[in-house]
Amino acid sequence: MSEVSSKKSMLQSHEEEDHKIATKYANIYDVYLLGITIVIGGQVFSWNVSLAAGYWEAFFGMMTTGFLYLSLILCIAEMTSALPFSGGSYGFVRVCLGPFFGYLVGCCETLQNIAYVASAVIPLAEMISTVLQTNEKYEPVYWTFFFITSIAINIIGGNVFWKFSRYIGIISLLIILLYIGCAAQFSDFSKWSGSYVKNYDMNLTNFLTNLPICAWYYIGVESLPLSCVDCNEPSKEIPYAMIACILTLFCTAIGVFFTTTSQYPGIDELSGAMLPLNYGFQRAFGLSDDQVTWLALPATYATGFGFMFIYGRQMCSMARSGLFPSIFRLRTKETRSPYIALLVGSMFAAIGMITVYYTEVTYLNEIFYLCILCSNYIYSSVFLCYIIFKFRYDSMQRHYSNNKVVGVVAAVYGIGYCILSTI
Repeated sequence: MSEVSSKKSMLQSHEEEDHKIATKYANIYDVYLLGITIVIGGQVFSWNVSLAAGYWEAFFGMMTTGFLYLSLILCIAEMTSALPFSGGSYGFVRVCLGPFFGYLVGCCETLQNIAYVASAVIPLAEMISTVLQTNEKYEPVYWTFFFITSIAINIIGGNVFWKFSRYIGIISLLIILLYIGCAAQFSDFSKWSGSYVKNYDMNLTNFLTNLPICAWYYIGVESLPLSCVDCNEPSKEIPYAMIACILTLFCTAIGVFFTTTSQYPGIDELSGAMLPLNYGFQRAFGLSDDQVTWLALPATYATGFGFMFIYGRQMCSMARSGLFPSIFRLRTKETRSPYIALLVGSMFAAIGMITVYYTEVTYLNEIFYLCILCSNYIYSSVFLCYIIFKFRYDSMQRHYSNNKVVGVVAAVYGIGYCILSTI
């Protein structure tokens, strides 16, 4: 027990020390909706690129990736239940695998979260340009609007942040459910997807090549422990909020996939569409493409906004652990928002966006694959840590626990998936 207590104390960050005196703004429902806010944009745009591989490849990619994230959430939920740590995955890796690997995981997390903001804001600006029917040269103005509003809400923090996250999460989820409910009545599986199912043999090379793209359905949900300090009982609330969130996202991913692939114009054209849900909305409501694009704005904005929250908390926590420059530790007095980390992280995201915008926008694909490589390293490390945690520290008290066989199988599956994704 002394070793367990020693390890537990090592995992305690300055943020956890602040937990007793910090004002609590979030409950289990807020954490759940924060997960929806972060992830749901990936089910509005970008996921459809995987359709270029073929119907079966895209379907099994979505399902296998869904099981990856379900496995990841089950593992993180148990570790968070025993040791609520608001610095992200790197804290567990630092203790189980050593400080060097923990530092690498933290850097990878920060890099990918900054890049995901850029990956969301560039298409957001294109969507705004479409609905307002303005020239593309004004898109940097829309970037500026996003950064000013998102940084302001994140820095103000407290009730302002959590209320905004709550409402935009609800709106985004309702739009997805509206799409599935309304567009499904115009679906014709035999006409638009039947030929692919009957006459197309699955190609393993295409499946592996496009497997990483399917992460768009779920990526970001693993970051919910960053909100530990905002909850009264993080060891109870966050694990169940994470599990409820990934199950919701799994269901909406299946609904979006089948509804969309059963729509005009078929998967050949859908794979290259910026907003694949627009076709179903157009038929359901009889509106133009420009008009239904409005429905994509909340979820796309929410994704960029959510990942900004993640890298702000991540960078601040690493600074408070001595892994990043101490200036990132600075926070506002009332809501304890990491304003320096938010500003610096946003500056790097903006630099990346400007570089991509004025060179070649297709570089976003390369940035995404770089992020997936980072994710594979992070997830593999977390799964390995879970196995160590499950066997070495099984006596530690926790409010949520997986069956040992289920937990280990989930971790082994996750490591195997990450290897395939890396290939």
